[in-house]
Amino acid sequence: MTKKEFLENAIKHSHAFRKPRQEFLLANLDKFTEYVKVDANEICDYTDFSLVALHLLVKNGHEVDALKTIDNITGYMNRKFENFCIAIAMGEI
Repeated sequence: MTKKEFLENAIKHSHAFRKPRQEFLLANLDKFTEYVKVDANEICDYTDFSLVALHLLVKNGHEVDALKTIDNITGYMNRKFENFCIAIAMGEI
């Protein structure tokens, strides 16, 4: 599974978003995928995995596996959505 596939699945099936937000993210999936950087320090807030384990996963190229450890996918996706919208409004994307 790729990061894009993981994010698409989370957008469609996590119940994190209502229909308009879901449609917006799916229409901009490539940009959203590029925007989302897999950061062990951020993921640590949404999982029971240790920070060391998350760093090892990311360091060894297992970014999607690190994302799969997230227990609170709704919170994580909402935070990423908010940051993505702010970046668009600020002209960063």
